Amino acid sequence: MLNSFRARLIASYAFVVFISLFLAGSGFLWMGQQYQMQREMERLANIVLPLNVYVRHLELAGVPTSEIAARLEEQAQQLNVRLLLIRTTDRLVAADTADELQGYYLPPAEESMPGQGGRLWIGRYMAAAGPFVTVSLAGGWSPAPGRPGDWLPGLAPRHVVMVAVPQASLVSAWLALTPRLVVVGVLALLASLPVALWLSRSISRPLARITRASEEMARGHYEQQIPVESQDEIGRLAAAFNLMAKQVAHSHRTLREFLADISHELRTPLTSIRGFSQAMTDGSLQTPAEYAEAGRVIHEEAGRMARLVEDLLYLSRMEAERLAGERHPVDLRALVGACVRRVERRATAREVALAFDAAALPAILGESHRLEQVVDNLLDNALKHTPAGGQITVRLSPDGAGRGVRLTVHNTGSVIPPEEQERVFDRFYRGQGASSAEGSGLGLAIARRIVEAHGGQIGVTSTPEDGTMFWVWLPARAPTAVSEPAPRPGYLALGAKHPGTMAQ
Repeated sequence: MLNSFRARLIASYAFVVFISLFLAGSGFLWMGQQYQMQREMERLANIVLPLNVYVRHLELAGVPTSEIAARLEEQAQQLNVRLLLIRTTDRLVAADTADELQGYYLPPAEESMPGQGGRLWIGRYMAAAGPFVTVSLAGGWSPAPGRPGDWLPGLAPRHVVMVAVPQASLVSAWLALTPRLVVVGVLALLASLPVALWLSRSISRPLARITRASEEMARGHYEQQIPVESQDEIGRLAAAFNLMAKQVAHSHRTLREFLADISHELRTPLTSIRGFSQAMTDGSLQTPAEYAEAGRVIHEEAGRMARLVEDLLYLSRMEAERLAGERHPVDLRALVGACVRRVERRATAREVALAFDAAALPAILGESHRLEQVVDNLLDNALKHTPAGGQITVRLSPDGAGRGVRLTVHNTGSVIPPEEQERVFDRFYRGQGASSAEGSGLGLAIARRIVEAHGGQIGVTSTPEDGTMFWVWLPARAPTAVSEPAPRPGYLALGAKHPGTMAQ
């Protein structure tokens, strides 16, 4: 019956309501009983004094005891109490309106009534009909004739009057309310059940949605999102689940794309290796020159596969956040200058002008060989896509706020369409018309991971008028999370413009 979370919630709400009603009702009855007893005792105290004055008047008037007892019977019926007429000399009961204790000895009371200054006493006795409580005058005190409410010592009457009630009657009125309180409690419990149902539904419904979405994800349907209807713990759980589902779907999609990309990248060199090796074994090649050419192609394709595998392993380590190497102060100006000098010969051979401009820079912390790899990738990418007669300009400058260093690599004669600019940093991405001989498609992806691992940012701007510029921003201090985006550099209009598509 209580196998579901919602049923347990409803049961817990009902139990809490029941306990609350039970404790509130019990406390109400207890306080009501005390109040009822106090009021009843005050009523008896207000009765006992006039009756003793009345009996004293009758005694002084010479009325016999039997007549006094008869008059007390009438008073008892009118007041709905039990009256005892006690002889003061021997404490024997001279008259009892209940016709039970005539002639019996009644011990004096031992409990003084609070708030009466010791003038009234409360007695508790046991009779055949059950326990009863009395209120009487204190011994040695009597009312003065004709002066009700005035107490004088030494005027001992022959009789005193006790007012008695059954002990059960003191709380009987409140005990009579118990069935009504039970009915009210049951009604309150029934009224609370719809509220409990609504509350349990508001809690269990998001959890049920999360459960169903989790089951769908277990079946391979990763694109799961559930509505966030509140900002409480359940709402935050739903938001966290949506984020997790989005990340899982992205990871699964990336894994599929990665497997498709790697299989595509390996297919071309494997085809070449298999074709030339088969030609070497089946006798298709005749001359030593043909064998040498086949061996050269196999060697190049094997080297290409090795570089591809190394790049993939390196990129996977970075994506697994394993780039927590020791950081040292890096002279970025000297590092970039060395990278520019290494490509000067290649730029001259391709008839591309190469310029380097560096201002005074603040020191940064990082891994010099990783940052060198970023610069090499950007320069190699620019050389591949700058036509003869074009120009490559490398610039280093501090940013305007002095928070970091900005590196730009600008080349003329190529352009990246706007729809492709956000994808150039993806793995295996190549622009339209690019061939596999131009690279593995991992260089810019590796550069982005290295820059992000150093707490920096990398981006690209490209237009037919200004060419293409890659920019890198690195913080001047130890690599931390950057809360504000790095300022994007402006375009550099250098050299001739040669529209075309740049394969990144």
